[in-house]
Amino acid sequence: MRRTGILSVLAVVLAGQSQAADLLGPLRGPAQDDGAYEAAPQASRITGFVEGDYSSLVKAPASTDGHAWSLRGSVNINTGTPFNVQVDGRYSRNDVNSDDSNTGLGALHAYYRDNQFAVGAFGQASRFSVSSLNIIGEGSANDYIGGGEVAGFTDWATFYAQLGYGRTKLYGFDADHYVGTLGARFYAADNLRLDVDGALHRFSYSDTDLDVDLRTVKLTANYRPDQFPVTFYGGYRYDYGKLSVPGVSTDENIGTLFAGMRVSLGTNSLKDEERNGAMWNPVSLTP
Repeated sequence: MRRTGILSVLAVVLAGQSQAADLLGPLRGPAQDDGAYEAAPQASRITGFVEGDYSSLVKAPASTDGHAWSLRGSVNINTGTPFNVQVDGRYSRNDVNSDDSNTGLGALHAYYRDNQFAVGAFGQASRFSVSSLNIIGEGSANDYIGGGEVAGFTDWATFYAQLGYGRTKLYGFDADHYVGTLGARFYAADNLRLDVDGALHRFSYSDTDLDVDLRTVKLTANYRPDQFPVTFYGGYRYDYGKLSVPGVSTDENIGTLFAGMRVSLGTNSLKDEERNGAMWNPVSLTP
């Protein structure tokens, strides 16, 4: 593959969408958030959100122009015990120069959560397609991942990690997919939060000695007005990608600005959403 072709594929893969989290108002009645965080009630509770965002490349190889948008929905079921189930669905589209890619994803999380920590397992399936790869066959990849996740809570922050392994299939070749994420969410107030997230993906095609490494660092500011269950968020994402085959190696750095809006259902604040509602992000095939 020529270097320009490799860079084009990397640019499309790395121009993925941003993640973030929150959307609508409480199922239990009008919001009565006085600024203090309250633990989840001992009763079943269904919460969720729908969000959409737009992102644009601001740092990329010369003559590269790109933008992307995504839609995500998430539902969390609190069973009335510390055990919860979260379901996610996400669709994203990226356009880089004349190339485009599409990603669809579904994820399931089952976990234990109390006032101090959360721990559980996740499984998900993704389908990723790149139009330029169709010239040599069906340019779609199917990705399946399973793993564990853990989070710790303080009054002013949440810290979390995810670790997973899966398989990715492209052109009939199977790749090992290793993924790890680390993140922190800092609360200046119950409705004002700064997120810092990092992720590492490695795709290893043993049959062809091809390795792809994707690394992401993302900063996100979130604000939710006290009167409305709508969160506005935005930030910056930095991506690094490296593609290696015997005798050939190329890498690229990409920077992206993004902004979005989330509508929440069944929660009173950003902190209430995370501590009692949908709290996990899916591990996307693209960063």
